[in-house]
Amino acid sequence: MKRISILVCVFALGIFLVSCNNPEKESLKTVDNFLKQFNDEIEKNLDSTKVDKALFELIKQYGGYLSKDGWTLNFNQKNDTTILIESVGKTHNSFGKPIEIKQKFLLKEVDGVWIIFDTYNLLPLFLDMDIVDRDWDFFWDKEKNEILLDLKKNLKLEVISKGSKSYFGDAVEGKLRLLNNSKYDIRNVIILIEHFDSDGKSVNTDDEYVSDIIRTNGYREFDWLTSDCSKCYRQEFKIKFQREY
Repeated sequence: MKRISILVCVFALGIFLVSCNNPEKESLKTVDNFLKQFNDEIEKNLDSTKVDKALFELIKQYGGYLSKDGWTLNFNQKNDTTILIESVGKTHNSFGKPIEIKQKFLLKEVDGVWIIFDTYNLLPLFLDMDIVDRDWDFFWDKEKNEILLDLKKNLKLEVISKGSKSYFGDAVEGKLRLLNNSKYDIRNVIILIEHFDSDGKSVNTDDEYVSDIIRTNGYREFDWLTSDCSKCYRQEFKIKFQREY
């Protein structure tokens, strides 16, 4: 009887170990728990032990995007150390219209534990310009953040001609140079121009579009003109890197 009890215990232990080392079961549970925590509007307490450190910092920085009402998870093991899980869920846009949202989770095995290494379409990383010959929607969240950091660091504006009164009524005009020292060829860049009066109060804002391609280590010079600017005294210029969602 004692021998039978030992065999039963060994058998039960074996089943337990197999279930614990089941990549599909473990990774699906990890992503499901993550989504529950991520979509919790009250707590927002994420388990950092199941998320890559760099990704966890991004999540804290950017927060959530289109919280889902529910989701279905699909498992795809790419190899022994990499798993891809797709989440298909329901949410609502800013107008209250129900929409379907697809997100992806790349998991890697680290010291025997499956952790979320990268995500797709989870964070609100929306570029307000175009990367030439590359579709922004195909990038994963970590790469999107790296591109944004590179652009923010290496796109610069230089004032060639300060704002001055134009011949066109109350308009003000000037000239700028946009330098691109980033790794990427870009186009359709939007420049925000904010006008202030002599007392430093904001009196007008305008957008200037640079639609031409600006190659890496290249630049474009362009004129700008803002109407209804009788009180405009000085200007501030900003590159629009990200659009709101």
